[in-house]
Amino acid sequence: MPPQDDLGTRPLRYPIVRTSCVLIGLGVPGVLSLLLALPEMAGVPRWALLINPAILLVAMAFIGSWAAPRCGLRSLVADRLAGVGGRASGRDLLATLAIGGLLGVFGSLLDQMTAPLWQGSSTIPALGSAWSPAALISGVLYGGVVEEIMMRWGVMSLAVWAIWRLAARSSPLPPRWALVIGAIASAVLFAAGHLPAAALASDLTLPLVLRILGLNAVVGLVFAFLFASRNLESAIGAHMGFHVGVAAAALFVSIL
Repeated sequence: MPPQDDLGTRPLRYPIVRTSCVLIGLGVPGVLSLLLALPEMAGVPRWALLINPAILLVAMAFIGSWAAPRCGLRSLVADRLAGVGGRASGRDLLATLAIGGLLGVFGSLLDQMTAPLWQGSSTIPALGSAWSPAALISGVLYGGVVEEIMMRWGVMSLAVWAIWRLAARSSPLPPRWALVIGAIASAVLFAAGHLPAAALASDLTLPLVLRILGLNAVVGLVFAFLFASRNLESAIGAHMGFHVGVAAAALFVSIL
């Protein structure tokens, strides 16, 4: 059920500036954590590598704070700022972390087993082989928080709103199929966004591209489903849990 205004007749309009500023503040540690994971680039100061992610974080925080409530998409943080809703329960948080963790473990093991099919001469490692404490910190803070604010809160909300207004204007809220298309769009863009970094590290082959797109699109769809059916924080928790699951699987395999 979307957040309602005091009349209970139409979706609540979140306080856009306050909501956006809080979400941006939550995302700042994630942007800074990229300094732990980004490679050195000759002639480019490391701080300059943070400019594009920071701009996207700010833009998508504002876009989502405008579009999401109009589509009935929620954030617990935004609900609190608007004076509605309650606190997230510990059980809900653990559930979303567990969903993401299981997805990370399964995805990591499957990626390791299928590596001979997609790796070839590529220098791109399997998920578990790429694990490190720095990658985990960046994955949890940047992937879990910043990417979800960008891709689900910003991109998915805007896509759902645009589809709804173009194709189902008479409906009081976006129909289910508009949410599905928006979720798919955000998952595909999320997956495609991983290709440039891979291209810098290795030549892209068709099997490698299919692996990158398939893996990230599947997990992106799970995060989008949690956002649509619950709230932004559920998607964030699952995304954080995914990176923890990848690290756990890598440590388990290294012990064997």
